[in-house]
Amino acid sequence: MIRPILLLALVALMAMVVAACGSDPTPTPQPAAPAPAAAAEPEPEPSDAIPSASFRVLAGQSSYAPFIEGWREMVDVGTGGKISFTPQDATEQETMDFVLRNRSEYTANGVDKPGMIFRLNEDHVPLWDTAAKLGLSPKEAVEANMNFTGGLEIDPRPMNLWMSFPAACMNWYTLDPEIKSIHDFEGKKVYMGSPGNTVYPVAVLLAEAAGIRGKFDEIIGGAKPGQDYLADRDVDVAGSGIIFAGHPLSSATSAYNQIAQLTGSLFQVDSDLDVIKKAQANNPAWVENGLLPEVKLYKGDMSRAAKVDYDMVRADEEWCTGSITVNFQTGPDSDENAIYHIGRSIVENIDLSDDYFPFISQTWKERFAHTWNPQSSFHPGIRRAYDEMGVTYGIEGIREWEANFDREAFIAALP
Repeated sequence: MIRPILLLALVALMAMVVAACGSDPTPTPQPAAPAPAAAAEPEPEPSDAIPSASFRVLAGQSSYAPFIEGWREMVDVGTGGKISFTPQDATEQETMDFVLRNRSEYTANGVDKPGMIFRLNEDHVPLWDTAAKLGLSPKEAVEANMNFTGGLEIDPRPMNLWMSFPAACMNWYTLDPEIKSIHDFEGKKVYMGSPGNTVYPVAVLLAEAAGIRGKFDEIIGGAKPGQDYLADRDVDVAGSGIIFAGHPLSSATSAYNQIAQLTGSLFQVDSDLDVIKKAQANNPAWVENGLLPEVKLYKGDMSRAAKVDYDMVRADEEWCTGSITVNFQTGPDSDENAIYHIGRSIVENIDLSDDYFPFISQTWKERFAHTWNPQSSFHPGIRRAYDEMGVTYGIEGIREWEANFDREAFIAALP
């Protein structure tokens, strides 16, 4: 009797154990605790975000300080202070020396390390390439008036940004009303510019194309600038330049404008379209690199800027040769996004030019990117900014502007 009772007690105990453990006595595996989530990668900076960047700006402060201060303000406003300019006084030759001694700064992008912006005339880089194509050494190029920087060159080549004195051309001035074109130079004294100056080689090419080289006295360089030679009547004609060529407000330099005001008889001398075309035909390597373009001048032009009441351009149309535009440039390694925002900032805040250089701001705002170099010579960042904002630039932009500019309406609206 005891054995059946014990057996029943054992069965009851087993039932209790099974009930306590569930219907399946095998333990259920538990999932492992989740690993802590990895830290999220930072979002990449959008490609159009304004980077922090700085650039040294090399140019002669006596001539370019108002421009540089104006551009610095435009960029500071446009980028919220993220991109800065630091001016440094330097002649063209000093700029070349500085660039070549500080290669790491020239090739810096402006973001990781301060970069560089500087001035060179529009002829410099194309002539380096032209001389190389002709097989001339830098020294030979100097002797052939195809290198204006003492034989120095920069590689990789710098790229254009904007201009201080846009759309300039090489021309001639006289105080003699009988001298109307380059064909009237025979037997006269003509100031041709100075070696190392971009006026001189173009003057030589035009004289050769006109067939008058050796038929007049060439004055080259000397102790005085060309306008002083002319004002003192030491020469009959002086080679110089015009800015905003082809515009109703095209202008001589301030020194020549002063001569026009004091004498009432300063005249532009026609280079003659046929002569310019012959110079182009004689120098195909120049033309291939965008040099020696013809530029049309109109009767009444230049007088408005000089504020004189007579016609400095006397014929219904006269001609000069595109040259000597002052370009501001940077190295090709400058950060594309930084240069893009510099360009946008200048366009968006361009009216600040009225405060910093009001003497040419009206026309500068319309033509500040006009140089006789092709658009491909402009930095990719600045091209993107100009294309987005409808700015005409380079020689293609000049020709587009010429085709669309309403001269009559502009002149009628002048005060």
